[in-house]
Amino acid sequence: MVYLLYLIQLIFYFLTVGLIVNFIYYRRIGALYLAAVYGSTSVLSFYLMDWRPLLVGFGIAWLLRILGYDPGLFGKKGFKKNKDG
Repeated sequence: MVYLLYLIQLIFYFLTVGLIVNFIYYRRIGALYLAAVYGSTSVLSFYLMDWRPLLVGFGIAWLLRILGYDPGLFGKKGFKKNKDG
């Protein structure tokens, strides 16, 4: 059971890193908010060795997405089309 907790904490950590990179590239403040939530709950869960901070962090992240702070699929710049399509 501990290894499952470590795996979920690692997933939250990778979400944090990915959202920070997304913030650096697209400058969307919602990505920074979500990175802060995922990162802080991952560290808190690791410190307490409990699954409840991860659940709270997931709930806060969904609340931020409902409020419109989702970084979205395309960001500000969007995907560039090539000449063929």
